[in-house]
Amino acid sequence: MKKAFLWAVALLLFAAAPASAHVTIQPPESTTGAFARFVVRVPNEHETAATIKVEVQMPAEFEEVRYQPKEGWRRTVNGRTVTWEGGRIAPGEFDEFGFSTRMPDKAGALTFPSIQTYDNGEVVSWTGPEDADKPAGRVTVKQAEGGSGGGHGASTDTTAAAASNDDEGKGEAEGEAEGDNASSSSSGDGDDDTDALVFVALALSGLSLVIALAGVAAGRRRP
Repeated sequence: MKKAFLWAVALLLFAAAPASAHVTIQPPESTTGAFARFVVRVPNEHETAATIKVEVQMPAEFEEVRYQPKEGWRRTVNGRTVTWEGGRIAPGEFDEFGFSTRMPDKAGALTFPSIQTYDNGEVVSWTGPEDADKPAGRVTVKQAEGGSGGGHGASTDTTAAAASNDDEGKGEAEGEAEGDNASSSSSGDGDDDTDALVFVALALSGLSLVIALAGVAAGRRRP
């Protein structure tokens, strides 16, 4: 009885093992608008067969995908589906296939349906939902911090500060202009007073000269 129980536990563990070795996309998270590098991580779950082919369908949200060269594997791209074949992933091993792209501007979940082919002819489709036995690879795209709203706000604050500085500059310039005008006005008044004094001095000098000449003439007429 005890031996049968142990066999049952072993079978349950063996059945659960493949669930922890899915074809996945790493890292599983990114942010909106980011340029990021990912890998398709392919573990071999078979005890005797080797993985010889991997097909992955890229999300429609990707505008362009660039792939990392993989030595020993031949890569072909047909529309949104990329295929690696010609290499081998032996039992008990895993391998990774790199690519880079720009994340979409909208937050959400991106799925990567994949098909894994073994050299014994077995084909495993990793295309199910997240809670399925064979789920598709998945990347969660989160909203990037400091979005466009914050940027516009900063721009608005900068514009307001610049406008305030302009107003202060204009006030200072106007104050300086008024001071210059006041100085010019005061200088003009001083010039007018100087001119009046010069005119009076000249007039008095002329009058003194006339009186002196009259005195001389009168002296000459005396016996």
